[in-house]
Amino acid sequence: MFKVEYFSVDSTSNYVDLASTPSDTSSVSLDVVGGTAQAMPLDFSVVDGTRVTWETTPLDSQFDSTADIVRVMYDRT
Repeated sequence: MFKVEYFSVDSTSNYVDLASTPSDTSSVSLDVVGGTAQAMPLDFSVVDGTRVTWETTPLDSQFDSTADIVRVMYDRT
């Protein structure tokens, strides 16, 4: 089943935790609402099954002190 989740993030955020486990982590996609799609593993990665992180990637410095919205889409188990 396909799942879409939205998260509010700011300059202190560098990860989000998904509500479900992706059936295949390579199926996870992320974009910034009002921005562009991000590329895995350059801009983000999936760790521990459900954590999507962009720590130490170029995306990490793109968020400012106001809230941005990221959309994560994936097939879930």
